[in-house]
Amino acid sequence: MEGQAIMVAMGMTGSVALQKLLPFGNVAQVGQVLSALGGEDGSGLRAVSCDRCGGHVMESALRQMSRWTGEAQRLTG
Repeated sequence: MEGQAIMVAMGMTGSVALQKLLPFGNVAQVGQVLSALGGEDGSGLRAVSCDRCGGHVMESALRQMSRWTGEAQRLTG
């Protein structure tokens, strides 16, 4: 997916695949996907977020945050 993340996220098949895989990723992996979607300057995030298929990928990635905060609380608590 390297170098093609935005195209993958904005295509129907790639979008569905990413949406199904993101819940299995750890914090670092989901962060890598978001970084790849952002591109060099982060401007890709807007394009992906505003796309019909890409928006679902962004939503799926951001939904993982609740899992991360729960992990952080367990590690520090």
